[in-house]
Amino acid sequence: MQVVLIHGMFVGPACWQHVSELLAVQGIVSRTIRLHPEGIDKRDRGFRDVVASVLPQLRELDEAPAILVGHSVGALVVEKVASSFPTSNLMLVNPSPSWGRLGPLFPLWFAARRGSFWKREFRLTIPEARRLLFQGMTPLELDKASQVLEPESGELMREAFWFFDLFGAATRISRNIGKRVTVITGSLDPFGTPAYGMYLSKTYGPACDLEVIQGAGHMSIMQGHGARRIVERITEMLKV
Repeated sequence: MQVVLIHGMFVGPACWQHVSELLAVQGIVSRTIRLHPEGIDKRDRGFRDVVASVLPQLRELDEAPAILVGHSVGALVVEKVASSFPTSNLMLVNPSPSWGRLGPLFPLWFAARRGSFWKREFRLTIPEARRLLFQGMTPLELDKASQVLEPESGELMREAFWFFDLFGAATRISRNIGKRVTVITGSLDPFGTPAYGMYLSKTYGPACDLEVIQGAGHMSIMQGHGARRIVERITEMLKV
């Protein structure tokens, strides 16, 4: 049985490095999937295109994933492709709200406010980015994380997946899926907030459980005690 890890916006698969290493110690095979394997400078790349590029990568695996794990926007992708893999359980880590709720407007507003939206760049080094993405990290953890979190701007991720395909037409997701869903959020995360995690757990119903990791932020949840807890929950899910 294998676990598939899907990253979110602005970073690549290497953000899962610590989680992958901890899974390997437990003897659990993990694979990472790239949201944009053909590059992100392609014209007209939106959320539909991203999902369409992820599905073939998943189908090329030597066996169906036992658990699909997505972080941030990657969690939206996991929800979107879930019906294609009915044997797989889902783990949503700091899941990004889809359009239709105001959450995704925040990072775009932040980028526009910094001028990054118009300059077509996103840099992890600016103070606002560190404050929004790396809450809860010690300086040492931040330095280590920055080494594997190479930003993948690509015209600001093709204008944030073309506003998630113009305000949500592509991200509307059926959540009546009848499979186990685990939602994990960091208490410090301004995007995939505990409140949004609670909303998801109610939407998915009895098949879903929610855990809030104290002291973890949007990216720091995949480092330190957050990563250890994610691996513990994956191990528990594989035993069921």
